Amino acid sequence: ETHAFLNGPTAVEMAHRLAALNFNCMWYEEPALPEYPDAIAEIRRQISLPVCVGERLHSRYMAKRVLDANASDFLMPDITRCGGISELRKIAILAESYNIPIAPHNPNGPISTIASAHTMATIPNFFRQEFMLKDVPWRDGCLSQPLPVHDGYFTLPDRPGLGFDIDESVLAAHPGLRKVPAGRAFYV
Repeated sequence: ETHAFLNGPTAVEMAHRLAALNFNCMWYEEPALPEYPDAIAEIRRQISLPVCVGERLHSRYMAKRVLDANASDFLMPDITRCGGISELRKIAILAESYNIPIAPHNPNGPISTIASAHTMATIPNFFRQEFMLKDVPWRDGCLSQPLPVHDGYFTLPDRPGLGFDIDESVLAAHPGLRKVPAGRAFYV
């Protein structure tokens, strides 16, 4: 994960150094900003690691530019940034036409995890779902029941909607930050 903070030559050099370590690297994530798909494609041509792009994609139109440039081996749109369930599905369907797997970005809370999991259950090119467990002690408490994760697998609930009720009193007890300087926080 480079968070797209590297320039092209540095991204290429880092990828070569990582590849030389001979460990099982799933992918090289965000080597450049998705607004520059041609730059990502050039990096991809020069390295041996698979490239994953997408946590900063805001729409299927941005995803199409990445796919048209042949800039990625995997797409990882974030349901909280790309426009929700409908847009995530559209991005996944578009990626399927390019034979690109989807691995949604999701360092977020349980609600986005559930929404992403439900969406991915309908996607034939789904690969993996990123999610955090127990990273924030009170997060599971905001749901009517804990996330059903066993041995790394998520079981979709069979209740209506997303399958969980939200305990708004837990959310109210943790209101979050109202004003965060841009350089101090990455995820909201």
